[in-house]
Amino acid sequence: MVLATLLAALLPLPGCGERPLAPAAATETILRLPADQAEVLRRLAGPEGDVRWRWRDHADPTHGGPARLTWDAADAAWRLRGRPGWALPDSLDLLPADPDTWHVQIVPTRACNPPQLLPLPRIPLQSAYYADLLHLLLELTRGLHDGLVRRWAHDPIPLALGEPGEGPLDLRACMTEAAVRWESAWGAPLFCADAVFGEGIRLVHRDGEILHPPMWARLLRRDPEGRPLLITIVAGDNYDRPDLERYAVRGLAHELAHALQLWGHSRDRIHLLWESGPVVDGPSADEAAALRLWRTLPEGLDLRLYGRSTELDPDR
Repeated sequence: MVLATLLAALLPLPGCGERPLAPAAATETILRLPADQAEVLRRLAGPEGDVRWRWRDHADPTHGGPARLTWDAADAAWRLRGRPGWALPDSLDLLPADPDTWHVQIVPTRACNPPQLLPLPRIPLQSAYYADLLHLLLELTRGLHDGLVRRWAHDPIPLALGEPGEGPLDLRACMTEAAVRWESAWGAPLFCADAVFGEGIRLVHRDGEILHPPMWARLLRRDPEGRPLLITIVAGDNYDRPDLERYAVRGLAHELAHALQLWGHSRDRIHLLWESGPVVDGPSADEAAALRLWRTLPEGLDLRLYGRSTELDPDR
């Protein structure tokens, strides 16, 4: 007791009017989403929200801190907190407190202009082959854009049907019906009629030829930004009988999906883009959702910077 009293007497006391020093406040950095990314967030996740995340230095995973994502009708921003005086790293990981609701993402804070700050919610599917919509979308855009969002240079997309063939089955009418099925799934016009064949989607009928495969889509031209300018759908006379009209429409709807930039194939037979060939008559709800997300996301967004669920896909 005497020792404690002595030590207390030796400790320096605050001067008149002074207070003991408080711990230094943490540093907060605010990263505001560009207007187009903020609008997409509101469309995907609702008009307002406030959710907890964590951040960590991509180069040094031991360094990180709390983060919060907030958005409303006027603004959307990340609020990152770190130790006093910390500097924003060149690249950071954003880790959701609820990983079943949001995708993990990597944010290059220095290299991207505009910065890629848009968070993506997890969107479930009907298919049991894919963990979420992003998983499917990355598969379906493989080989054309490989996860980097690019739109058609024209919207709605010009669709040219070409000259009528000589056979009893009118492929022009079949293509028109295939387009109607996609627009019905989409809920709005995707195409506009075009007879010039300059740009857009063009049906090329090889009259009198049996093709293997019977149809295919081919990208012929892009603009300087990598957006499609001209895609042809080549078809032969494989379905050149009136009783095969259903299969011709089904095949053209499959190729039209490729022309809509869903260039890959699915491992699920419930999808029009099933890798072994279509066995359904039109686009599934999953494929319509994939197209809707692709056409909603900002131009140039790199989907490879988001964590994809692969627990249902052990071979990848």
